[in-house]
Amino acid sequence: MNQLFVALGQMAGASLILLLGLWQGKNGLALELVNTAVLDGQISRDLYGAEIAQVPPRILNQGAAESEATQQIEQGKVLYQAGQFAQAIAAWQQAVAIYQNQKEPLNQALVLSYLALAYQQVGQWSEATRAIATGLELLQKQPQPNHDQQLILAQTFNAQGSLQLAQGQPEAALKTWQQATALYTQVGDTTRKIGSLINQAKAQQALGLFVRSQQTLIEVESLLQQQPNSQLKVMGLRSLGNAQLSVGNIKDAQRALLQSLALAQQLRLAEEESATLLSLGNANRTQNDTSAALAFYRQVATRDSLPLIQVQAQLNQMSLLLDRGQKADARSLVPTLQKRLTQLPKSSRHLCSDQFCPKSNPVRGHRFLHSECSRNSCPCGSTGSYPGRSTVRSL
Repeated sequence: MNQLFVALGQMAGASLILLLGLWQGKNGLALELVNTAVLDGQISRDLYGAEIAQVPPRILNQGAAESEATQQIEQGKVLYQAGQFAQAIAAWQQAVAIYQNQKEPLNQALVLSYLALAYQQVGQWSEATRAIATGLELLQKQPQPNHDQQLILAQTFNAQGSLQLAQGQPEAALKTWQQATALYTQVGDTTRKIGSLINQAKAQQALGLFVRSQQTLIEVESLLQQQPNSQLKVMGLRSLGNAQLSVGNIKDAQRALLQSLALAQQLRLAEEESATLLSLGNANRTQNDTSAALAFYRQVATRDSLPLIQVQAQLNQMSLLLDRGQKADARSLVPTLQKRLTQLPKSSRHLCSDQFCPKSNPVRGHRFLHSECSRNSCPCGSTGSYPGRSTVRSL
C-alpha cells in the first residue's frame, strides 16, 4: 500500500503534493491522506475566478488593434478556471505586452492583476509582487480617477491582499481588502464587493477576530440574497458556505451550500454543481457524517466535472476511507486516481490551502497537515517544519 502512495506522489510531480499524515489518536494510529495542491482552496477558486470572469467590457473593447489582446485575455480566463495556470500566465503575458506597446496603461494594469493571481497559484511570489507593483504604478500615473480606473485599482488590491495573506501577513491583507471594498462600494459594484468582504472574513479569521468575521459574513449573506440568480451568485453562496464552515458555523454553512446547489441545478451549471457537492461533502465530514460525505465525494468523482475537482473529490474519498479503516476500498481507487493524475496540468501549485490548515479549521473532526510553502508558512500565519514536495511519510 505504501508503494502505491509513493508512486502517486512521484508521478504527480509538481502538479500534486500527496502527504500521508501520521499521528497518535485516541484509538491508535490514524491515517490521513492530504491533498493541498490540487486547488488553491475552493474559496479562492470562486472569488478570483469570478473576479477574472468579470472583465470590464468598456475597457477592453476599444478597437480592432486590441482584438488579439482580448483573445489572449479570454483564453487565459478559460485556462485559469481549468487550473492550467502556467498556460494562463503565458496568455496574459502576451496581452500585457500588447497593451504596453499600444500604450494602454489601464488595460495593462488590469491584466497585471490577473497575472498576479496566476503567479500566486504556482508559487511565484516575486513575479506576483512585481506584477502588483507595476500595476499600481501605472494606475498612480493616471489623471483624475474615473470609474474604470477605480475598478481596476480595486482588483489590484484584491490580488495584493491574496498575496499578503499567502505570505503570512493577515493584518496587511485585511487593510488591503478593506481598501478594495471601499472602492467597489464607490463604483457601485456589489458583486465584487461581496468577494472582497469574504476575503476580509478570511483575514479576520486568520487574526482570530471571529466575532468580526461572523459579522462580515452576515453582511455577505444579506448582499447575496439581493442578487439576481446567476453563476456568480452560485459561486458567492458556495464561498459563503465554505467561509462559514471554516469558523464552525455548520448550519449556516450547509444552508448557503444547499442554496448554491439548488441554484446551480436550476441554472444547469454542471461544473458549479460539482464544486458545491464537493463542499457539501466536506461539511458532512466536519459533522462526522462520513457516510453522507462519502456519497457526495463519490457523486462528484463520477460526474462530468473539471479534472481538478474530480481528483480532489477522489482524494477526499480515499482519505475518509482510510480514516474509517477501509484500506482495501481506498486501494481500489488508486488505478482511477493514477489515470486522472496524468491528465492534470503540470503547473506547479503549492500554496498552503486554508481548508487543510489546523489553525484556520479548528473545528474539523480530524487533523490536517500543512503543505510545503516557499516561506514555510500558512496563510493563517502558522509556521512550522513541512515535509518536502512529492514525498510520502513512511507508515
